[in-house]
Amino acid sequence: MPIRLLKKIFGGGDQEKDASAGAGGTDRIAVTGGEADPVKFVEFMVSQLVVSPDAVRVEADRQGSSGEMSLLIICDKNDMGRVIGKGGKTISAIRSLASDAASRIGIRNLKVELQD
Repeated sequence: MPIRLLKKIFGGGDQEKDASAGAGGTDRIAVTGGEADPVKFVEFMVSQLVVSPDAVRVEADRQGSSGEMSLLIICDKNDMGRVIGKGGKTISAIRSLASDAASRIGIRNLKVELQD
């Protein structure tokens, strides 16, 4: 599953096959036109972690053509601990992966924050 997810997000492998092979909400593809979409990617990752995936939203704010973007993760208050993880390791991993996805489409600086 993790390898299939990374192939789906960062390219490689058959996207249609991967989308139909998943179960439980994996019909959302975080790749659009062969390009990584950090908003859909973060929303997909967070929705897989939480108990209430329908409550997950990711709002984006792109600062002009400067190559900067901010993402705000909004989820149920009871799920915030799952998103943050022990010692902040989960949110740190989400930030790192989202930053890599954003760099593929020319976004140099990506900020990922969790609404409190």
